[in-house]
Amino acid sequence: MLSLAAIALALGAAAWVADMGDSTPLVSAALPPANAPSFEDRFASASGNPPARELGLRTLERSALNAVQLKLRDAKAMLAEKLQGDDWRSTLTEDDQPPAEEARPSQRADAVPMPRSRPVQADLASQIASSQAYADTSPRVDNRNFFEKFTDKIKLASLTPDSGLFNKAPDLAALGYDSRTAVYDISAKAVYLPGGVALEAHSGFGPMMDNPDHVDRRMVGATPPATYDLKPREKLFHGVRALRMTPVEGTSALGRVGLLTHNYMLGPRGDSNGCVSIKDYDRFIKAYDNGEFNRLVVVPNLRGSATASQRASTDS
Repeated sequence: MLSLAAIALALGAAAWVADMGDSTPLVSAALPPANAPSFEDRFASASGNPPARELGLRTLERSALNAVQLKLRDAKAMLAEKLQGDDWRSTLTEDDQPPAEEARPSQRADAVPMPRSRPVQADLASQIASSQAYADTSPRVDNRNFFEKFTDKIKLASLTPDSGLFNKAPDLAALGYDSRTAVYDISAKAVYLPGGVALEAHSGFGPMMDNPDHVDRRMVGATPPATYDLKPREKLFHGVRALRMTPVEGTSALGRVGLLTHNYMLGPRGDSNGCVSIKDYDRFIKAYDNGEFNRLVVVPNLRGSATASQRASTDS
């Protein structure tokens, strides 16, 4: 704005000087003509030096004109100096375009979407989730009484076959088996533990699975009925702690070797290549680790199939 004021002042001074230059003839015209008889000529007796007065007027006129020309020259010099500088360009640009410069930041700010504030419900939900996670990780104390614990055991015994547990296990001791022997019933598709737990189990592959009539078929028949000692396999079997089944003396596996107990490996039905495939294998192996049994008797059908010789072999 200061630069524009300086430019306007300089232009006004130039116009004023031009008017003065144009007014000089008017001043001269206002003066009496040179050949006209002046006051001094007519009253020569009263004036002693008429040329001196005329010279003084001319000198005064020239002095005024010179002063005006000096002011005009100074104004032009100031204007030229101002125009040659760089400040007037930036000043003119800033004065001419302030709205555009002010609009650009607002446009850029509008172009970038600002994140919305987090709703209060979300904060409340996150706090609830964190508190629940903390509660899940904290140890829980079993404050149940004896009756509640006893009813839980009843519920465990009445689970469906999908859980790998059957409703009721037979009394192995009443059938003549000792307290360290488990029984696998091919037809019942179950393994009975000495503690009274029945676990879902299968053997054989495809249409021959759980069929006692094809136990002699290698790789596809069910586990041959016999009495087997159980020992952990030397190495993990496909990542699982399998138990090796070794026929005791006096019983035969019909020439089939490499029989094991393991979890479901050949599909959700429990198919196997002759090994005893147990659904809840973790429970089975835990009972073995706890010393509940170390021998497994395989029978086609537990009802009426437990002979005295088989019971005697389990006692040896």
